[in-house]
Amino acid sequence: RPEITWENLPSLQGPCKAYEPRWAYNSGLKKCQSFVYGGCGGNENNFESREACEQMCGYGDKIPSMLAAYPQAYVGTQSVLL
Repeated sequence: RPEITWENLPSLQGPCKAYEPRWAYNSGLKKCQSFVYGGCGGNENNFESREACEQMCGYGDKIPSMLAAYPQAYVGTQSVLL
């Protein structure tokens, strides 16, 4: 059973009626996507800019290439959090 983290949470508009462009990490696509936030409610998967979203969670799609480029850095590692 996968661990529930904020990165696995869906983007939520929330119950309010504001129109605020926001960004959320899509764990299925492994990238940040824009959505419209209502201004209240929602969850932690909510960023004001794409850059902020990518800074927090934009490395998921790069980890396999990092492992290939630097395999010696991961010798003896039991797990890698994606």
